[in-house]
Amino acid sequence: MQNYKDAYINFLDHQKWSWFCTFTTAYKLTLKSSRRLMDRFFYSIKKSEDHNVRLFWVAEPNTVEGYHLHGLLYVPNSYQTQKNYNNIINSYQNVCGDNNWHRIELQRFEKGNKASSYCLKHIERAEKSNNGDYDIYI
Repeated sequence: MQNYKDAYINFLDHQKWSWFCTFTTAYKLTLKSSRRLMDRFFYSIKKSEDHNVRLFWVAEPNTVEGYHLHGLLYVPNSYQTQKNYNNIINSYQNVCGDNNWHRIELQRFEKGNKASSYCLKHIERAEKSNNGDYDIYI
């Protein structure tokens, strides 16, 4: 298992990332709806910004019920403006659907913070309990 973990950390740490993200919704997410939400979110950003983006996400069981998501998001430096930041937030709100406000936290990714290790921690939890999901979109 350690080789698998090391390989994942190595892969994620050698990618360029712009943001470390936390996603929650005002409604309960299942594993299936978590995947659909991340699919819609990724393709919404890719389409609206018309540039190369990358998203790694992991769904973990929420402490109350349902799931919330963590992720690593890449957008090119030339698109890291306040307008783009707002577009990412608005894209997430739009793909969530209803008229409620859904939380998305974006923190600048700093390679030294090992955000990939943090995401991997959630992958391991999901695999141990057999109730999580994750993927990468390039």
